[in-house]
Amino acid sequence: MISLTQSLRVARLRVDRDDSGFGLVEIVVSLLLLALLSIMFLPLLIQGLQISAWNTTLATANQLVNQQIAAAQAESPDCADVLAVYDDPGEQVIVVADPRGVQIQVTTTLSTACPTTVSDDLFLPISVEARRLDEPGRVLVSADSLIFVEVP
Repeated sequence: MISLTQSLRVARLRVDRDDSGFGLVEIVVSLLLLALLSIMFLPLLIQGLQISAWNTTLATANQLVNQQIAAAQAESPDCADVLAVYDDPGEQVIVVADPRGVQIQVTTTLSTACPTTVSDDLFLPISVEARRLDEPGRVLVSADSLIFVEVP
């Protein structure tokens, strides 16, 4: 015969095996929903990475253009010193890689004539342009400036 304590143990085991909590089906369904949501956001993530890569290249090109103009302006007001910054006054081309390895061609065009009289313009025009080598027709950054020089 079953004693009272044994029947209480059996009843307690039945209560402990209650279906409270998550079952396998609920967990699988929730994982499928999470996978579906992550697949929906995947194009947004890819687009964000592409824009970030483009901005890196654009920022590098902008920095290179500004460095070329700043190098010429640092030698002002002596015209000969400004022209000496560049190996070949007129047009100088350098190629630099950005942090991702994209090749950027920077072309600097500087006037080769220093003013000789006060009536001449006391400025040397400088133009700097940056392009991607893998997209030759596309200009990333372009800047024009005037550099003050004195008449010798």
